[in-house]
Amino acid sequence: IRPHQSTGQTVDPAVWKKGASRILVWVDDFVFRGPSSEADMFYRALNARFPGVKRSDCTFLLGHRVVRMPNGLVSISSETYITELLQRFEITRSKETPLPPGIQPARMAGDPDQLITRTFRQIVGSLIHLSNTSRPDVAFAGSALGHVASKPNKRQLDAARHTLMYLHGSPGRAIEFVAQSEDQRNRLTTYVDASYADAPGFRSQTGYIIMMNGAPIAWASRTQRFVTTSSQEAEIVAAADMVKELVFLRELLNSWHCEAWPCKYSDKDPLVCHEDNMGAISWFENGLMAERTKHYGVRLAYIREQMRRINLVWRYIPTGEQLADMMTKSLATKSQSLHTDKILRHTFTRFVNMVLPARRGTRRQSNWWTFGFGINAVTVNSRRN
Repeated sequence: IRPHQSTGQTVDPAVWKKGASRILVWVDDFVFRGPSSEADMFYRALNARFPGVKRSDCTFLLGHRVVRMPNGLVSISSETYITELLQRFEITRSKETPLPPGIQPARMAGDPDQLITRTFRQIVGSLIHLSNTSRPDVAFAGSALGHVASKPNKRQLDAARHTLMYLHGSPGRAIEFVAQSEDQRNRLTTYVDASYADAPGFRSQTGYIIMMNGAPIAWASRTQRFVTTSSQEAEIVAAADMVKELVFLRELLNSWHCEAWPCKYSDKDPLVCHEDNMGAISWFENGLMAERTKHYGVRLAYIREQMRRINLVWRYIPTGEQLADMMTKSLATKSQSLHTDKILRHTFTRFVNMVLPARRGTRRQSNWWTFGFGINAVTVNSRRN
């Protein structure tokens, strides 16, 4: 990369830039965004150093299919991976929720069965991969099932298969970025929530989703590392984790900014965070801290410092509209469908069948390319890992 005169970014060492060109590195695969002349130059330099490099339009990335349209719509789907996963574990039925509503796998009583441990871990590993890359709707299921991966029982295996049945009913769900108005383009919006004392050991569950251009770009569902003694304290812990991620993404966008890709944040641009706990918002905005809350002072002070530094704005949102609610617990069918439709909003197979015939016979010049070793290297490497 250095002979191409690209410079690495201190925010993320896997991102390199040169003028209007950007290079993203994933082990031995590259994603290049920029003018075709720069892409040709980079390809020749890379192939001269490492013969056998393959170049293609960015249609598959780490096993995920990428569809880009002239109107600015970009869709990312794991339908191929999910279909193979369902065939591997012989799933033929569908469910409407990732887990049965109100179920916590760690509280499912039963005798551990070593015969099912391997199968259970394979399913959970696959679910975590999906939840980390393209399916935030199964993030809580992957987190909850991961707690019992060491000694699973039959009921917990059934819960894992329940999640696969949910994927069977929606294999084509995709992350879909859509063109925005100029004032909303490349702007970040966040949703953060916490489920109080529902995780193993009476710990709370953190959940957040960060949206940009109509789709999630970062999310998390994980158990907090220590016990909190109130729902507001749990919200503070969750919010602090979310703010750290938000600060990183803001800096990453600023480093990515160029004339061809305007995404710079000024100190006056607000970062809107949605929270459904009025008590927590009061703490964030007013700095209220009683004697019993001083042990959360560091996190609260960090949040308030970022509110001043990067213009962080908190807004109340009803629980029924809180997208992060699905990251903290297993919801009923109606609530799960409502939240999922807002972040994964169409069926990918139907979309491809609709748009691809219209594109036959024409070819638009791409400004996104992938480079890798071997045939379809990006997909192969993802499956091997």
